[in-house]
Amino acid sequence: MFFVRSKIILLLISLLILSGCGRQFTAVAPEGFAVYRAGSAFRAASHDRLVYRVKCTENIPYAEFSFWKEALTKRMSDAGYRVINDSVIQINDKDALFLELVAPLGDSDYLYNILMMVEGKKILLAEAAGEVEIMHKNREKIIKAFKSIGFKN
Repeated sequence: MFFVRSKIILLLISLLILSGCGRQFTAVAPEGFAVYRAGSAFRAASHDRLVYRVKCTENIPYAEFSFWKEALTKRMSDAGYRVINDSVIQINDKDALFLELVAPLGDSDYLYNILMMVEGKKILLAEAAGEVEIMHKNREKIIKAFKSIGFKN
């Protein structure tokens, strides 16, 4: 029994290590957002129900930024989001994809912002989401937080 339990624990630890790249990034919350702990992702929320998350994932299958830019944009469009902005911005001399997407949810429309950066074997994703009006009011704060993220060396 102990042997089986030990193998299961080792397997779970291995899966966690292989599934992402941990906290190998820097991030700050948008102004007025409260940070909370939840795994290896950086998470924050605002009093008016906006959510913000930064996470790192493995670049698997390994591909360059241009591939992931096209793949992410297509994936979100195919999932029913309407792309209202897809631009490449510079963050610390690195290309970053900035997507603004909108989708209906119940009686409201929700805005979903994604920032994606690729560096070697890592992909950094930052996301913010909430009702369109509230997201518009907080747009500059969210973009400022997006521009502060980066990979740790």
